[in-house]
Order: sequence, then C-alpha cells, then structure tokens
Amino acid sequence: MNAHAMAAALSLLILLTCAPRSIYSQERRLVKMTLVQNASSIGAYCLDGSLPAYHLDRGFGAGARNWLLQFEGGGWCNDVKSCLERAATRRGSTRYMSKVEDFSGILSNNASLNPDFYNWNRVKLRYCDGASFAGDAKFQNGTSLLYFRGQRIWQAIILDLLPKGLGQAKKALLSGCSAGGLATFLHCDNFTSYLPKNASVKCLSDAGFFLDGRDISLNHSMRYFYNSLVTLQCFFPQYALPYIKTPFFILNSAYDVYQFHHILVPPAADPHGHWYHCKLNPSACNAVQINTLQGFRKYMLETLRPFFFNSTRGGMFINSCFAHCQSELQDTWFAPDSPRVNNKADIEIQVRSIEGYSFNRGFHFSKDAAGNFLEKQKVPRKISALLFLFTCLLNFHPGAWGIGINYGLLGDDLPPPSDTISRLKQRSVRKIRLFEPAQDVLTALHDSGISVIVGTRNEDLRPLASDPAAATAWVENNILPHSSSVQITSVAAGNEVFPGDLAQYIPDAMKNLDDALRAASVSATVTTAVSMQVLSNSFPPSRGQFSAEAATLMTQITKFLASKNFPLLVNVYPYFARIGDPLSVELNYALLQDGATTVPDCPLTYTNLFDAMVDAFHAALESVGGSNVEVVVSETGWPSDGGRDASVENAQTYNNNLIRLVSSERGRRGGPERISIRTYLQCSMRI
Repeated sequence: MNAHAMAAALSLLILLTCAPRSIYSQERRLVKMTLVQNASSIGAYCLDGSLPAYHLDRGFGAGARNWLLQFEGGGWCNDVKSCLERAATRRGSTRYMSKVEDFSGILSNNASLNPDFYNWNRVKLRYCDGASFAGDAKFQNGTSLLYFRGQRIWQAIILDLLPKGLGQAKKALLSGCSAGGLATFLHCDNFTSYLPKNASVKCLSDAGFFLDGRDISLNHSMRYFYNSLVTLQCFFPQYALPYIKTPFFILNSAYDVYQFHHILVPPAADPHGHWYHCKLNPSACNAVQINTLQGFRKYMLETLRPFFFNSTRGGMFINSCFAHCQSELQDTWFAPDSPRVNNKADIEIQVRSIEGYSFNRGFHFSKDAAGNFLEKQKVPRKISALLFLFTCLLNFHPGAWGIGINYGLLGDDLPPPSDTISRLKQRSVRKIRLFEPAQDVLTALHDSGISVIVGTRNEDLRPLASDPAAATAWVENNILPHSSSVQITSVAAGNEVFPGDLAQYIPDAMKNLDDALRAASVSATVTTAVSMQVLSNSFPPSRGQFSAEAATLMTQITKFLASKNFPLLVNVYPYFARIGDPLSVELNYALLQDGATTVPDCPLTYTNLFDAMVDAFHAALESVGGSNVEVVVSETGWPSDGGRDASVENAQTYNNNLIRLVSSERGRRGGPERISIRTYLQCSMRI
C-alpha cells in the first residue's frame, strides 16, 4: 500500500470511529462531595495531608441495593518534585477540588442515557494520591511533607460506604478511567472481599490497560516512569490480570491517545518533533508512522490474547477510537450520533457490552482497529449473543439422538434449573454440557435421564495440574455428590485454553482428574475442549495438521486420550470459516446443504463444511498417534442475528441439516465406527 492509500485508509478509519463529534445536551446531575471524616484514624490522607473524599448519588427503586464505584483518573507523579507540585492542585488535595461533580456517562441518573446503571448507588472516588490509589508511605525531609497513602484512602472510603448500604449490596461494579482504570486492576479482588459472599461483583477498567511497551526509540519510557512508583510486575495490568479472580471487563482503544502520546511517542523519544503533526491529527501521519501505530495496536491485541482465550467470566471491548476514556462523558458513552456498525451505534454496542457484562450476560466482545473481529474466524466463536445470537430454532425429537445442548449459566432472570431440565426433557434432549460444575444444575439433573459433560473453569487448571490433592478435592466437592444419580459421561479440563499460558497445565490436570475419578469409583472419561485454532492446515481434510505452536501440547493430550480410549471435545463452527473467507467458502456449503458444493479429497468427496472440518481434526489426531480418539463436537451452531449471513432462516437451515447429518449413516474418515458424531449445539433455547 502506498503512502497516499495508507493515509486515505487512516482518514476513513478516523471517520468511521468514535471521536466525540457533538456535545450531548442533558440536564446536569451535580453531586456534592463527602469528606471521609474518619480517614485520619487509619492515616489516610491526600498528598498534601487533606482528607480524602467521594461523591455519592443514591440509588432508587430496583437499583437501591446495587452499587457502582468509579475511580477518578488523572495521571501520576513519580518523584518528590512532581508530587510536591501535584499536592498544590486538585490532583493532590481535596482543598482544591470542586465540591460538586457532574455525573454523566456511566454515572448518569438518566434512564435513557444510562439504562442499566441509572438507578444504582453511583459513587465517584476522588483521586489525590498520585499513584492510582496504590501507595502506602510518607515522605518528610524537614521542609516538605508528602503522604503516599492511596491504599489507605481506598480502604477509608470503602469503610465509610459499607454502613451506608455497600455492605448489603446485591450487585456491585468497580470501575475507573485512565489512572482510575489502572486502580481497578489493583483493587478488584480486594473490593470483592468487602462485600457479601452472595453479591454479584464485577470490575471494569476504562482506558486503564497501560502497556509495558517500547517507544519509537526502543526504550521502555513508561516502565522507567513507573519504576519510581511501585513494583513493575504489580503496576502494569498485563502482569496483574492473570491473577485477578473477580470477573473483569476491559474497555480500551487500540489507538489509545494517552498511550500513543506517552508510551509510543513520548516527547523524549521525538526531540525533533517529527511526530508533532501526526499526534495532533492522525490523518496527517505518513506511511511509516501509520505502520508504527498499527504495530502498537497489534502489540495491544497480542497482549490481550491470553485473557481473551483463557477467561471464562471476563470480557473486553477493544475499539479503534483515537480516544482516552469512553465511559465518563456522555458523548463517548451513549449518544444519538455515534458511528454505526450494522446499523447499531458503535458506542451503543460498547455500552451494551459493559452493561450486559455487569448483569452476568457474559459478553466477550472485541474489535480491532479496523472494526473487525480479532483473527476473523478464529476468535469470534468466543463472542457472545450480543453480536451473534445463537438460537436453537428447532424442536428436538427422539430421532435427533446425536444432538446435545450447551447449558448456559450466564444471563438475566434465568429460570430455575429444575424448570429448564423439565423443558429439555419435554423436547427429548438427553445430553447437555456444563462449562463449570454448577451445583444447582447438577442437583436438578438427578434421576432425569439426561447425561452431562462437566467442565472445570479454566482458572482452576493450574491448581488441578500442580496438586493431585486439589483434583481429589474437586471431584469430591463437585462430582461425588451427584455421581450416583446423574450420568456424568465426561469431565472436561478447561475450554479453548489454547493459545494462552494456562494451556500448559491441561495434560497434568487431565491426569490428576482421571486418577481422582478412578479413586472415587466414578467411570466418567476425562478430556478437554479445543477449537479449530490448534490446526495450522485443514484443507484438504486429509492433510489436517496441528500448528507448530500447538503440536507439543496436542501430542501430549492425544497420547493421554488414546491410552485411555477417551474422546476429544472440539468446537466446530462452519459459520466463522464462512465469514472469514466468504469468497472461498460458499454459503450453502457452510450451511450443510448437500449437493450445493462438492470438494474431492480422495477417496472421499465432501458435500458440507462440517464433515470437512471434523475430518481435518481426525487427520491431525492420526498424525500424532490418535487414530482411536473419538472427536465429540462440543460446540457448533449458526447465529440468527448480529453479522454477515446471520439470520433466523440460515440458523434454522443449519440446525435442521445438522440433525440430519449427525444421525445419518455417512462414510467419514476413520472408518465405520465414526458414522455418527456426538454433537452439542451452542445456542439460546427459547423454552
């Protein structure tokens, strides 16, 4: 691409993304400041010694017992000089802060502008310590006195709010913007520890995912800046995120303006001002600068990839805005003139991602800088019903004996498990899959005649692999109470863990779980669920092979499964192959319409993509000694809304063809013993 084309492309990108374009008029909500009078009892002071503060707007109605706490942002100071200067401003002292704050965006009390949080108790935590509410020290040299007491400020505010209703919260969301977004990473689990055990607690970081990246001069400018503040491994979110147990949602731009100006191109790295015009207006960037920006964006996406794949209860929205902080201002939170994607406002999608996440809808939504999904067909299977609504749209019957259902645990106002199980029985569903050992669902399955695959949470893989006693305890707590009354066919060690740091624990976790099950006299098999991403080649199917990155792991997994004659769970989505390469993958071929397309692969001829994808996996397994390993399709489906070719009609066609396909006697790779394929639909049952 030449320089003119690249500049034009970036100009179009800016036009399509979400820089604020108008001031959205509304009645202002001004909320008074509350000083924490008891803060001095625990030594909680702002930089200058003043008392910390917050602003509380009381909830009402259905939101009276729900709480949203928002950390204020505002940069950092990193040495005595800069902190002394900060102490004489509103960033370091409540003496200089405005005594009322305008609550807008995520803090708005307007139902039409903030539909899911408007009636919650909304709190803004004022920022006055200079280190993202993280310090606990005091500096005194005889002439100057500074308090670095961010940790105590956090504690003092929480202790002040607990008797005001926070201690009885039903739902709680801890959020923050910029330096406040970073504080969310640092305090998320601690926030959970203060609240009732039955409270639904989530965390949201807006523009707080600051990268430990190199600048254009190849120096770690931000690392050097932080080095004077705290331990680096704690302060950079990419290092802290894997250890956060509370469900977490990340809202960030891949072209975050602050990071562009201070991490990628800090002033010290551009002494001659070559980036001056580019930083003022991205459309003025030259071809080299555009490539540099896109490289930084790629680094952010790669850094987030393990969280995207490994998190079972987290989510993210990574967009292409040249912006910094998108939840506090109405124009970047929810506005009528927001850019539109598939006739839906881009910001509206962002709002619904976050708000839906806070209500246990389990959204995993991520877009790259061009507005496309990460890795196209490889990643979107993780995206929730927000954009891709998978609906069953079929009436099950006894003839569909090969079809099971993935039982979803995320959503609002879910019916009691007993009701759901009763409805599934009415529709002749005899197989379900649970992504985690939900005890209420397992109890409802007692004597139901429905078999179940029970999964472990991905975050449990490390202890399960490291300690056989942990696997024994897991089986005793989650399986044994139900094993005599429920047909538990398999225990799945994680779901789509590769790629990611947790993938290395799968083989040992499987072994320890198998040993624990055998010791408990439970006959369930042990397996894991993987996606097609472990393959580097799937065409033609007979040449299917594992990627170089996945080969060692998949060989270990296959060796274990083959030695036990256990199956492998594979998530197969022809839909994502179709939208990833629509020119090569015909719609009818992906919809399993026999006769529409034929793909020869001697001695077989494929008439649908589902068979071809499954057989590519068989070929890969055979190449590493897994010719006897059965492939169970643990997820498949077609969306009825939210993307290209996503429609009720196509979902109906796919599901009906799938039933016909998996229950028919068809020659497939691997011999007649694989005539039928055990298959589980990923969909939202309308029951």
